[in-house]
Amino acid sequence: MTFRTQGAVSCLESFQSEPIHVEIISVGNIHPTSISSLPYTAPAMTVALEELRHSFGDSVMFKHTLLYDVRCRSCNDLTDNVDRLVAEYYYSRQEQPNVTAFIAPGCTERINFAKLVRGWNHLLMIGGNGELIFRNKQLFPNVILAGKNAVKSYTDLFRRLFRQFKWRNIYIILDTSAKPFHLLLAPNLLSALATDRRFDVKYAKTSEISSESDFDSSLRDIQATSRVVVFFGFAARFRTFLLRARRSRMTNGDYVYFACEPFRHKDYGDLTWRYGDQFDAEARDAFRSAFVITASPELPANVTLIQSLNARFKELSKHDYNLTYGPNEESTPFVTASYESFLLFGKILQEILSGNYSDDSLWQFLRNGSAMAELFSNRSFQLPTTTIEFDEVGERKQSLNVKQFLNNSSDPTTVLRLNGSAKTFDSSQPISWSTIWPPSNEPLCGFSGISGSCTSSGFSTYSYTVIVPFVSGLLAVMGCCCVAARFRQSMIMRQSFLKEVFLEPNRLVFKHQRETPSTEWTMDFARSGAVVVEKKKMTL
Repeated sequence: MTFRTQGAVSCLESFQSEPIHVEIISVGNIHPTSISSLPYTAPAMTVALEELRHSFGDSVMFKHTLLYDVRCRSCNDLTDNVDRLVAEYYYSRQEQPNVTAFIAPGCTERINFAKLVRGWNHLLMIGGNGELIFRNKQLFPNVILAGKNAVKSYTDLFRRLFRQFKWRNIYIILDTSAKPFHLLLAPNLLSALATDRRFDVKYAKTSEISSESDFDSSLRDIQATSRVVVFFGFAARFRTFLLRARRSRMTNGDYVYFACEPFRHKDYGDLTWRYGDQFDAEARDAFRSAFVITASPELPANVTLIQSLNARFKELSKHDYNLTYGPNEESTPFVTASYESFLLFGKILQEILSGNYSDDSLWQFLRNGSAMAELFSNRSFQLPTTTIEFDEVGERKQSLNVKQFLNNSSDPTTVLRLNGSAKTFDSSQPISWSTIWPPSNEPLCGFSGISGSCTSSGFSTYSYTVIVPFVSGLLAVMGCCCVAARFRQSMIMRQSFLKEVFLEPNRLVFKHQRETPSTEWTMDFARSGAVVVEKKKMTL
């Protein structure tokens, strides 16, 4: 990474060659219990910090502090203790830097953590997931969402997808096997849909027990309320859920199911129907009604560099934190986002130092996290890894894919793509529905069986438009069969034989011959169900 430092000289001259002291504080778990913990993400921060020190030289002195408590072994533990952990360190610092910034991947402690940092008005960059409340700049003007799992992008995709197919009744299931990403996205999607009058949302939680029938209660509730289901949970649980749905005859094309997989990783399970067990055939059939929402792969600016960085991250994880990646395991977006967050902070810092500020204005800017955060809004940044674009509130835009299991494949194929800056879908491949068309929002007679066109007020219209033509057509067919039977009996009695029987539009034609000339009988049947019989003499 290269910075242009010439422009910074004018501002730095006023400090009489004294370097600016910058401290970056990162909070997390030291135990590798989640893919956003420090043993995974801290090496990426270390590599990025080396690049920043090289770029700024002696003009800026960087200090990186990792905050963790060895007693915290999970995201929930960190959430319960993050206030104490951060406050104790912050108020006990012996030296006060010129600039303090917080950069962390984040887990479930984000809101508690952000409230503290907001009070101090320091810049906070979250490299993992981020709640929708952070988009409220009146509450969190100092927060930047630099992670690749943008909640806003996911909620926007679901809303556009549901509107496109005219689905209004949505059922959200949060399973106890859900990972932190699911635990974050489920309530935020519920909130986004519930505040939109076009949707009627039902929300339920399941309890993870050994019996396969633990989903049956939810399935009965779905039958009475919705045909569109969004499932948040581990991949194996989603497969079990679909198997139960199939056995309840709910995968025949009347229902559609969505699962979210931000990226492929063992932490989310193996999201496929193929498990190599006796249920694969059933699961393959059930997955025809399933769709997967996942992040679109970003186009790397330099593939060789990305590979080199990933190797370096793994090396430091093993050397500094005794963490060994599994076979074929790659660095996750949490890792690369941590690396990119440091570089983004460096770009903003360099931009400030390159400006024409008075001494007082520069100091105020460097200590104003809200002002620094504003510099991210509605901008694109070119990094060695990729190009990153932020929206108007400083949340990273993310492109997403809608995938489907096509042609009995165990790996889903992209059928729709929503660019991070677009409002409409790009179609990559036609969607394959179990029936000819997408599931309707609700059954013909409503979920109760007595609503819609089946109400007493709408019965006459319904009967004339649907029932009467159907019955009339049925009677016409029965009439044709009766007349044909009588013809056959008559011909047998007259010892005649059929010469030809064929179907013309709106008529059935019989030709039989006992002697010359032959006789042709035709039966015309109209849409009304009336049958007209005509006899003609023909010369052969």
